[in-house]
Amino acid sequence: MSEETNSSPMQSTETSSGPETPPSAPPPVGWSPARIFFCVVFVSLVTSFGSVYLYDRFIAQKVVAVDLQGFLVEQKGLYLRGDIDDADLKLRIDRLEQFVETIPKRYAVVLGDVVVRNVEVIKP
Repeated sequence: MSEETNSSPMQSTETSSGPETPPSAPPPVGWSPARIFFCVVFVSLVTSFGSVYLYDRFIAQKVVAVDLQGFLVEQKGLYLRGDIDDADLKLRIDRLEQFVETIPKRYAVVLGDVVVRNVEVIKP
């Protein structure tokens, strides 16, 4: 009996570990260690800066000062000059109270008189 051998005119470039690549071929496409390192560093930086920004924007306690003394002096001057009457004075003081109530809870409110520097002063 005759044995048939599969011999094709083209030689196979496969070895037991896979196809052979010629030395002049470009490197295989994939993630090099340097590329992985830079991607990890980039993702870490974006996550860090994003979390610090979001914490500062929405969670961190802020200190603001309300210039209550200046507001009262101004209202007293207007009242004594006769520019406003009792009802208007009461309305303005009620508006001041509503203004202070609308300040978010994450803001610590202090009087403007006790602030020396580096605190935002809100004038009602």
